[in-house]
Amino acid sequence: MGQSPTQLLSSTTFNPQRDVRGERLNASFSCPTDWMNHSPPSYPSTAVAQRRVNKEVVKKSGKRCSFCGGQFHPRYSCPAHDATCFSCGKPGHFPRVCQSNTGYKSAPSKAVVSVSSVEKPYLASAPSCLKPAVVDGLLDNCPAHILVDSGTSENFVDFKICQKLHLAINGSPTSIGMASSEVSIPTCGIVIATLSFHNRTYPTKTFSVIKNLSADVIVGQEFLKLHSSVTFVMNGPEEALTIPPLKPQQLYVAAARLDPPHLFEFLLPECTPIASRSRKYTPEDAKFIASEVQQLLVANIIEPARSPWCAQVLVVHQGPKKRLVIDYSTTINRFTLLDDYPLPNIDELVNNVAQARYYSSLDLRSAYHQTPLLEERFYMAFEAGGELYQYKRLPFGVTKGVSAFQRSIDCFIKRYQLQKVYAYLDDLTVTGETMEEHDLNLKCLLDAAAA
Repeated sequence: MGQSPTQLLSSTTFNPQRDVRGERLNASFSCPTDWMNHSPPSYPSTAVAQRRVNKEVVKKSGKRCSFCGGQFHPRYSCPAHDATCFSCGKPGHFPRVCQSNTGYKSAPSKAVVSVSSVEKPYLASAPSCLKPAVVDGLLDNCPAHILVDSGTSENFVDFKICQKLHLAINGSPTSIGMASSEVSIPTCGIVIATLSFHNRTYPTKTFSVIKNLSADVIVGQEFLKLHSSVTFVMNGPEEALTIPPLKPQQLYVAAARLDPPHLFEFLLPECTPIASRSRKYTPEDAKFIASEVQQLLVANIIEPARSPWCAQVLVVHQGPKKRLVIDYSTTINRFTLLDDYPLPNIDELVNNVAQARYYSSLDLRSAYHQTPLLEERFYMAFEAGGELYQYKRLPFGVTKGVSAFQRSIDCFIKRYQLQKVYAYLDDLTVTGETMEEHDLNLKCLLDAAAA
């Protein structure tokens, strides 16, 4: 009797010796009996199949990666695959897992304290060249490497250790400026934690959170200023070097030869004096306000006032920096009409500068504070530290400040007949067809400013 194709295939094993082209084959195979009831299988590529196998191995093993120190994973996905070790200089692994004996080993010093009761920190590892400034300590009772950096203004903590300790990250992300003004790195916010090392405890310290930090914790000037002095023992051949603190220098801004502007020439008829209610400040902000007011007094920019007007000061936080501003929006700005004096057209300025072969750009330092005021100072009175002050120079924050300064700088250029000098607020550009013409125009500008 005849057999169906299915029965024939289920009982037949193929072992062909040659393919259709007459070439010899060494493989033998058999067909499944249920091949007609299933769709053809899809075979992944070799790389994809290998990755699936590696992932299964990772799930079953509880090991840690010997290249980065994190949870065990395939080599192709290791974050240290293209990294270079700071300790030995070899590629392919992080310093915290480096097993080379060529790394720098610092001798014991008074500045380096060993915390023997804790385990080895498990996260970031500082480069070997910085080891004399690294101490072992605790961050919220967790072991951590602490880098003492006198060139850093703030305190920082690595993002991974915040995750490990479940520290709450608050605040908005900002950016931190580096040694080069062209380089900055983002922060993830701030955390508050307790820092312990050298048998001392520093509770509720504030740290900015940064990813991929070179150490678990970095403490800077904000932390170092808590102490009368900090000693680093470097074990070098020379005698000890003591660097005394620099004496604070006051910036004295001279009143330029500008026409005093009329800031309050146009006021609404219902203008009446307003005294804003006093504000409360944190101890840090109050200290900053007192310091700024003292500098303004010494620089002859403000003076004690007797006035029915009173505005309040604000402390504006711009990343790690602070700035003192006066809130005139609740006082005189409510009754001041705008001055429609136009600002220079940017396109015209660019065309004028582009026609020249040589140019110099100058940025006036504290430009507003170089503009004198001869009258109507009592409108700009403000409270700071329980005292009343008023500006003798053009302040920031008044309604007509921008237009008044532009008019003053334009009048200055016309009065001294300065050639090929273009001003956009406090930015001045001097041009010339030749180097000699440029130098002459620049000299005329500087002579006029110093007159």
